[in-house]
Amino acid sequence: MSDARPLRAGILTAASLATLIFAASASASRSPMYCLKSAGLSSVEYRGGGIWRGDNLNPFFTVIVQKVASPSAARKDAKVADLVHAAAAGRYLVTGPSRGTNDRGITALVASCLRP
Repeated sequence: MSDARPLRAGILTAASLATLIFAASASASRSPMYCLKSAGLSSVEYRGGGIWRGDNLNPFFTVIVQKVASPSAARKDAKVADLVHAAAAGRYLVTGPSRGTNDRGITALVASCLRP
């Protein structure tokens, strides 16, 4: 009976460790590179200065992720960018093609992936 307590404690510790590892990998996977690639964009790259980009091929357009000073700045910038598909995601501003282009929800998909 006394052997069951250490075994049970060991199982709980392993489960807790697995939860921590999963949480860490989930947060690491929410990088701009990951989110642009997950949205099916090609030629995904970091351009420097807190800017990432990826291309949609059909129809052709580019989605840009820019890291800004604060979440409130990202929200403000997204509102001002009224001629393009734009969304704020934490400290990231995600912009896509002009509003006249059907981006098939890709800009919003990248933004939702980046949201904390």
